[in-house]
Amino acid sequence: MNDAGGNLKQLIKDKMDEGHHPRVVYDNFDFRIKPGRLTKDHQNTDNHWISQYLTFDRVDTTSLNNSRPIGDLREFEIFGYLISDRKRSS
Repeated sequence: MNDAGGNLKQLIKDKMDEGHHPRVVYDNFDFRIKPGRLTKDHQNTDNHWISQYLTFDRVDTTSLNNSRPIGDLREFEIFGYLISDRKRSS
């Protein structure tokens, strides 16, 4: 970890000094493993995995208005943005 993030604190500080705002992304995944047959050595196992990282916005959004929506979501055509194996005709 020291090799990958040895200078991480300084990189974060430099970004913040340049006016970038950090974003912490956090997610958890909880699941249970049940053995086919409960024994003294094979019990139910509860697992709690956590993923977290810090990132910075690549686009400056500080000048955008957050007091009202930019459009009506009901009018948004989502099908042009979904993954598809069909090629669109130009």
